[in-house]
Amino acid sequence: MTHFGPLDWLLTALSLLGTLWIGVRTRRYVGGIEDYLVAGRGMGVYVGTASLVSTEIGIITYMYHAQFGFLAGFVAFVVGLITIGVCFAVGQTGFVISRLRELEIMTVPEYLERRYTRRVRVLADGTFAAGRNTIGFDGRDGSGAPLASGVYFVRLESGGRTARTRMVYLGR
Repeated sequence: MTHFGPLDWLLTALSLLGTLWIGVRTRRYVGGIEDYLVAGRGMGVYVGTASLVSTEIGIITYMYHAQFGFLAGFVAFVVGLITIGVCFAVGQTGFVISRLRELEIMTVPEYLERRYTRRVRVLADGTFAAGRNTIGFDGRDGSGAPLASGVYFVRLESGGRTARTRMVYLGR
């Protein structure tokens, strides 16, 4: 048996229709993926801060803070103020965001590919199952140039653990 009554259905439908209406009305302002993902790189400090704060707000956040406030009292309010302060500081200073804007990068994996290699991007993007996994090596450096034969030091980091070893590469 469900406790979802007619009023609940009405509020849900109105919410979905309202979201759809806003999407259709604002579609003309979105010319491409860059406009959608990073607001055409034209977002000001206050709108950027509001965007950052709004991504942190959801029903789980409200429920958590309500419970925290019930259990801890005024301390919960202080934690909320700290969160708002950090969001405003990141929005005001640009922190990491300004460097990503300079490089015209939209995602962190894209940054990893430019800084390192496509493999690093794929590794950072992918999720490996528990157990044995394999990582291939094609004998090329980060820019795609073939490596010379020799001894190379290899480091693999996963799950807070690091493995280091030497590898002899004989070339192609």
